[in-house]
Amino acid sequence: MDGEVQGTIRLTGARLTVGEKGSVQADVEAREIIVGGMVQGNLRASERLRLGASSDVRGDLQAPCIGIEDGARFHGRAEVTRGTASETLPAGSGTEDADSFRPVSANAE
Repeated sequence: MDGEVQGTIRLTGARLTVGEKGSVQADVEAREIIVGGMVQGNLRASERLRLGASSDVRGDLQAPCIGIEDGARFHGRAEVTRGTASETLPAGSGTEDADSFRPVSANAE
C-alpha cells in the first residue's frame, strides 16, 4: 500500500505492507506487517512485524517476532508475545518461510 488510509485495518490471515510513500492512521492487525512508510496507530501481528529503514511509526507494537532496521523511527512500546505463528495459525497460512526473517538492530527514538 502506497496511499493514505484512516480507520481500522484487520487482515488476520494476510500480510500488509505499507510502502515508503504510504501513510496510515489506523490500528492494524494482520498475520505479518511490514512498514516502509508512516504509521500512526498500534500494530499487532500474529506472526511477525518489521519496521524498515524508512519507516516512521508512532504507536505500540505487538508480535512474536519484531525487527527494526537501522534508520527506522519508532515511538511507542514493543511487546514480543509468546508462541509462534505455526502454533496459532492453520497449516498453509504462509508460515513456512518464517526462518527467512531475521530481526536487525534497533535504532528507536
